[in-house]
Formats: sequence, structure tokens, C-alpha cells
Amino acid sequence: MIDDVLQEDRSTVDFCKKLVKMADNVAELMSGEKNYDMIAATSALQQQAAEIRQSQINWQSYKQSQMISQEDFACITTLDGERSNFIAQNGAQTVKTFLNLLSSVSKDSTIQYILVMIDDVLQEDRSRVDLFHEYTSKRKENLWSPFLNLLNRNDGFTINMASRILAKLACWSQGHERMSKSDLHFYLEFLKNQLQSNDDIQSVGRCLQMIVLEQLGGKQLVMQLLNHTDPNVRYEALLAVQKLMVHNWEYLGKQLEKENESKQGSTISGIRRD
Repeated sequence: MIDDVLQEDRSTVDFCKKLVKMADNVAELMSGEKNYDMIAATSALQQQAAEIRQSQINWQSYKQSQMISQEDFACITTLDGERSNFIAQNGAQTVKTFLNLLSSVSKDSTIQYILVMIDDVLQEDRSRVDLFHEYTSKRKENLWSPFLNLLNRNDGFTINMASRILAKLACWSQGHERMSKSDLHFYLEFLKNQLQSNDDIQSVGRCLQMIVLEQLGGKQLVMQLLNHTDPNVRYEALLAVQKLMVHNWEYLGKQLEKENESKQGSTISGIRRD
């Protein structure tokens, strides 16, 4: 699959059709969160994630043993509960705590819990990926390393969740620095190998499709196919572009709704104070 996209002659009709099909599949995945959730709920990965969400991590013991700081303890225990308002007001601290925990905790079950929480945080609001990029950029840290390192662990769930988070951080960011060539090559090779050995092919395939479209310029290539000499390619490319555009407009609409709700909330608060 990845060899077809990266190595095949891009002028051939077969390649164009494969690329358009990939764009079409990703557009369907991205266009409807409800549909995505229904599909995801049937996968073994999501079923295990649901079980992990219900687990209770003894953060107090981590703090008492000085494996985590008081600051990170306060943050993660708050995130365990109602987190929307906390993240909105403490975005940098949220990212800092997540990255600190991934570097200081080694127990598989705790790592799994942290990754599920990070994935949920991103899934709830895609714009939160920018918090991760902004935090690491200001500190000149490598955002990708903590998650790429997890791809080398023996636990299959941890590997799949780290891969999902990498794809979201790479593809949902708005104008931030992309993966370096070396990191991207490592990640693509990992995904290629996982297609041969991973039980959750559906999850691996989604990550690969997202990366090819967003990181490797797949969207731009599909746009160029609107002028292809083959009418069938032009037609399929048009359908794929339409779906991708619908996703973009839906995302923009949701962002505007959130901004309006925030402004209305501020106005109401001001009236009450008066």
C-alpha cells in the first residue's frame, strides 16, 4: 500500500485511481464523527480503550514515591474528572503533565491509561493538537519523540494508541512544523511493517491514509487530478475533493460555533457583574 503511493509512477492512471480512492476513504473517515465513533466502537482497540477508561490509577502512590511532582499530580487528577474548562485555562500545563508522565512512568497499564486520555482529549477537540505543538515549539523540544519511542514497546495496545496520536498530531495541526524527514520515514516504515503483522489493520490503515494525505501532499495531488486526461480519474477526483471540502467546512463551522458560545458566555458574565 505505502509502496504503491510512494514509489509508483505518479503519471499512471492506476496510481491516480489508488490515490483518489485513498482520499475518498479518508474523507469519509473525517467527515462524520458519529460514523467514526460507530466504526471505532466495534474494533478491539476501542473496546480495550473503553475498559482502560474505567480503571483507577493510584496517582497518590506515584506522588508519594516521588515519581511524579505535586504539580503533575494536581493536573492529572483534575483531568480524571471534568477537564474541558481546565484544559481551556491550563493548556500548557496539561501538555507538560502528559509528556512528563510518559517519560517518568513505565508500567504498561498506566501508560495505556495516559495514552487513552490523550487520545480522548484530542478527539474531543481537534484544535487541542495545537497546544502540543505550541508547548514543544516554545521549549524547542521534539514533539514526536515521546510517541515514536512508544512504538518500540512490546505492548500492542500501547503501540496502536501511540500511532493514532502521532497521526492526529501530524494531521490536525494548523500551520505548525511538520515531522522531520527522519521521523516521518521512521513512522511510515513502522506503519508499513504493521500492515503485515498488526491485528488491528483498520487502525493502522487509517493512520497511513491520514499521513499520506496530510504529510505527503496527497490532497494537493488529488486536486491536480481534476485536470487529468482520463475522464474517470477526473470524476473520481472530483468526488474525493468534494468530500474533503465538506469536512473542512464542517470543521470551520464547529470552530465558529465554539467561538460564538465563548463570546456569549463572556457577555453573560459581564452583565451579571454589572
